[in-house]
Amino acid sequence: MRPNMQRTITVTGTGVTRAEPDVGAFRIGVTSEGETAREALAANSAAMERVLAALEQVGVAREDVQTSQVSTQRRHGEPRKAIPPTTA
Repeated sequence: MRPNMQRTITVTGTGVTRAEPDVGAFRIGVTSEGETAREALAANSAAMERVLAALEQVGVAREDVQTSQVSTQRRHGEPRKAIPPTTA
């Protein structure tokens, strides 16, 4: 190779790919109050069961749903006004 001669390769291209989305991430929460933690947890479980049933109706399999957090907290002061439930 001559000292002043450089070797080069030039590549130009375009690519396109298409795929159906197969993963989604979202957070859903329910809040309940009760006279005891057990009562509040039971109400929360029932509410979340309705959410899971609604998700199943639109094609989300239960094995594709994952719980990331469950917590209870002591209520201080006066109970909050009841919020009417909403349905999904």
